[in-house]
Amino acid sequence: MKNYQKAVSPIIALLLVLLITIVVTLVFYLWVTGYISSVKKSYQSYGLIKIEGIEYKGESDGYYIYYLWIRYIGEHKINVTGVYFIDPATGTVVYKTQWTGTWTIKPYIPYYLWVSIPKGAVERGKEYIVK
Repeated sequence: MKNYQKAVSPIIALLLVLLITIVVTLVFYLWVTGYISSVKKSYQSYGLIKIEGIEYKGESDGYYIYYLWIRYIGEHKINVTGVYFIDPATGTVVYKTQWTGTWTIKPYIPYYLWVSIPKGAVERGKEYIVK
């Protein structure tokens, strides 16, 4: 008498291996994207200050007068303590505002800051990075 044992066919075995591989890959993908999104959320909780424009208002007593239109995209009020003008060619700060106080800015509301810059600090018509 012959003893026959039933075995899993090669096609079924291949399908099981593929299914296990897909499930493991999906779990790994969800774990990685969940980790990356949690890192982004902690960064986004700080918010973002968006400079929407700069308007030249004229000259007064050796100063250029500008309105700096900004909007804060975040959850809480922030205090702006200064504005930096950076030369893009060298990356150096050519002027930093000298405020004695702070400007409180509420989220999602556009504000303008009145900025006066000494005429020798910047060249009118030249591009600068404003932060």
